[in-house]
Amino acid sequence: MSKVKIQGNASGTGVVTLTAPNTNTDRTITLPDSSDTLVSTAPGTSGNILTSDGTNWTSAAPAAGGADTSLSNLSATGKNRIAGAWVSFNGTGTVAIRDSHNVSSIGDWGTGNYGLYFGTGFGNANYSYAGVCDNSRILSLNIGNTVPQTGRLDVDVRQSWTSITTDNAYVQVIVFGD
Repeated sequence: MSKVKIQGNASGTGVVTLTAPNTNTDRTITLPDSSDTLVSTAPGTSGNILTSDGTNWTSAAPAAGGADTSLSNLSATGKNRIAGAWVSFNGTGTVAIRDSHNVSSIGDWGTGNYGLYFGTGFGNANYSYAGVCDNSRILSLNIGNTVPQTGRLDVDVRQSWTSITTDNAYVQVIVFGD
């Protein structure tokens, strides 16, 4: 029997044993339960996922539609590493969101001046943003209108060769923060 010993629980006695197959169908993983008693987990249905609730191990089918891809299981550190908001919008004529995450609406303050309203505000206004536009345009922070707020960010689109604001058909903005 082949074994892999992994130490590291509080008492230093935890063991994970990978048992070599005795037959073509016997493949067992032996893991410690909450009292450090070794418990064998035999293969179940193909595609099952082995998980721990912090105390015991279980084998179960993945959630309907595949693995959990929601953000609800991220730690605070993990949440800071994903975009808190992003948007792609048409800034010409009647301003319209093409697609977004956590941007509920766009304000149109005049030629090339826009406000992004967040569905769920940030914990503070010290977030970071980046954006791009088409046709050699530059996206910049519009602090002349208002400084960044937890629930809103104002931006300008400018012609790259002048300081003149201009409407733009393709504006994309991404925001990271608490």
